[in-house]
Amino acid sequence: QEGSYSDYAAKQYGLDVSGESDSTLNKYGRQRKFRLPNRKKELFDKHIKTGDLRFHFYPDYESKTIYVGYIGKHLPTIRF
Repeated sequence: QEGSYSDYAAKQYGLDVSGESDSTLNKYGRQRKFRLPNRKKELFDKHIKTGDLRFHFYPDYESKTIYVGYIGKHLPTIRF
């Protein structure tokens, strides 16, 4: 499908997508920064939850590209 990324569209495909809370980013934000192919670091706070796995990604709205920075176990977080 052409167009820009949206959480709403991702959820229509059954993906459990969310962003990180401010409190988690304040404490663990550095662990969610990954390098893009252009060597620039970006915050990959959006993530897909699938059981024990997390897929942290960065939607580049300009180039209409989604970069995956991390696939693995749940990263440290602030739990309420």
